[in-house]
Amino acid sequence: MPFEHRAVITGIGLLCPLGDSPTALLAGLCDGGVGAARASLTLAARKLAPEAPDPHLTGRNTYPLDRPARLLTAAAKLALTDGGWTPTELMRQDVGLFVGTMFSSLHTITRFDCQGLREGPLCVSPLDFANTVINAPSGQAAIWHGLRGVNNTVATGASSGLEAIGCAAEAVGRGRAPCILAGGVEEISPEAVRALGESGLLGNGPGRSRPFDSASDGLVLSEGAALLVIEAATSRYARPLAEILGHGHSFDVSRRRDERRSVRSIVHSMCLAIEQAGLQSSDIDVVAASANGLAYLDAHEARAIAAVFETRSGIPPVCAVKSRLGESLGAAGPLQCAAMIEAMRFGVIPAPLDLRRFPDEVVPFPDPLGCSVRTCLINSLSYDGHSCSSVLACFAP
Repeated sequence: MPFEHRAVITGIGLLCPLGDSPTALLAGLCDGGVGAARASLTLAARKLAPEAPDPHLTGRNTYPLDRPARLLTAAAKLALTDGGWTPTELMRQDVGLFVGTMFSSLHTITRFDCQGLREGPLCVSPLDFANTVINAPSGQAAIWHGLRGVNNTVATGASSGLEAIGCAAEAVGRGRAPCILAGGVEEISPEAVRALGESGLLGNGPGRSRPFDSASDGLVLSEGAALLVIEAATSRYARPLAEILGHGHSFDVSRRRDERRSVRSIVHSMCLAIEQAGLQSSDIDVVAASANGLAYLDAHEARAIAAVFETRSGIPPVCAVKSRLGESLGAAGPLQCAAMIEAMRFGVIPAPLDLRRFPDEVVPFPDPLGCSVRTCLINSLSYDGHSCSSVLACFAP
């Protein structure tokens, strides 16, 4: 069922290895910049030492914020600024925050628990305790910016960020909230690297993701934060960047072990999003695939894309931003949205990399494609079975 109110995006804030703005993100995707390799190196470079002050968070004490909270709080500041929200306006209206994350503050939680077990409960920091719950980043960011509206944290694996955006669009579109910041956050931590490595999900090759390549041996881990300002089109005067027309989600009970069920789940989420948008598959101008270098899951997605589009309209151009950005888990879907909104607004679609063994079902294009694009279908898939899809329509710059 279509939304009762138009859910428009009026601001974007992001931090990722390719930059801290949609313009920088799109430029990095189109000029061949590979951010995933740099992101993978941040873990060794940081050595978990105290970080330098974030240039986006000045004038206040940031010590109570761990890394995910800092990333999210900085992204929220950029999004609110881009959307034209002043402190006075935030006082007048209850703005909410929906955040998707897979690991959240896992490093802080692990450090806190290990210290407590090793040295006793009197030796742990009370400030760290506030960051030992999965919704700590969203709570810290809301406190920092005075966001008094509904505050939710979504945890559906690697699809969490796009799921949070879909939930926020539903709330705004149904008139339950006037404005919600929605997106995701993820950090690279030793614990996350170990968990994904022991699960056989991380690649062993060079630090560059190879979506839709059957020879790829796994994903390349990345990190970042991205938030969209989603509000009802009639709630206040604001410059609309794009509109969320529809959202769909489903779950594969085989947890990607059964290819037929996995493909059917992905097809279902895509069809739900297109149906809610009130469109046909032929109305979709470009698909932003979730493909991240997990060969089996990329193949499932390719077959799902073919099943949705091939029979009616032919397959539209398909791009995979994770080829250069890497897999940022909870932040991935929101970063895909930010990249595609900027791409649609300026008519330049970033192309994938390493397509020598691209599946036959989808036809790639070798270079950034310049064209007029109005609608985009975005997929975000989790290897544990969650599938999310959203349909966005852009406004001319």
